[in-house]
Amino acid sequence: MEAITRNAEVGTRNRWRALRRLTCCSAFRVPRSAFGLLALLALAFSPASSLAQQWPVHSLDRPRPPVVDPGPERAPVPPPADAIVLFDGKDLTQWQSQDSTPAKWVVRNGYVEVAPHTGAIMTKRGLGDVQLHVEWAAPTPPKGESQERGNSG
Repeated sequence: MEAITRNAEVGTRNRWRALRRLTCCSAFRVPRSAFGLLALLALAFSPASSLAQQWPVHSLDRPRPPVVDPGPERAPVPPPADAIVLFDGKDLTQWQSQDSTPAKWVVRNGYVEVAPHTGAIMTKRGLGDVQLHVEWAAPTPPKGESQERGNSG
């Protein structure tokens, strides 16, 4: 018990010494920390950080990235054994319109095409956390303006 009391006294004395050292030397530390803060602010607002955002968001004038060649087309890979196939290229039996009637989109040549004025579709089955594999194609050549040019999302 005596050792614990002695250690507590030493700890208290050390805290007071540290506090005294901190207050007597704090006048010398403030300019250093203020200088460090100014240096950080100067770096944060330097012209280098403004170069990263030269173009407005969604600017059509932004330089285009190089086109990536995907290589030759390969045969389709079968889905994993535990996958829920929502579209098999044949029909929309797993889908419905928002009013729970059968989906009115059109299936052609193994793909789904939105029929004008038919609204959105949704899966008949409720899904939670998923790993989703989606494939889509945009029309070539695209027709229309802006979002009407084969918008896929």
